[in-house]
Amino acid sequence: MSLPANQSLLSFDAVLISGSCIVNEGMLTGESVPVIKCPLTCESTPGEVFSIDLHKKHVLFSGTQIVPSRGFGNERIRAVVIRTGQIVFLIEDIADKT
Repeated sequence: MSLPANQSLLSFDAVLISGSCIVNEGMLTGESVPVIKCPLTCESTPGEVFSIDLHKKHVLFSGTQIVPSRGFGNERIRAVVIRTGQIVFLIEDIADKT
């Protein structure tokens, strides 16, 4: 999906695949300085398995806010959604019943 270049609050976790993005993660981390996220392709190793813990600098987390920014030149800011609140809720609900 293409992400807006203007300020918006994310309601899902996504991996950035093109363009760079500045996000305010203060709601989650308490950090007062915005963080620059770069696309996964900028440092990925062929055959490497994706992990949220290992690749956090490429992940846009739910609850964070995109700071107005833009991609390089005409490049759009694009990301792949990897988790939404509804799916996480369903997984937790099923896990609690077992």
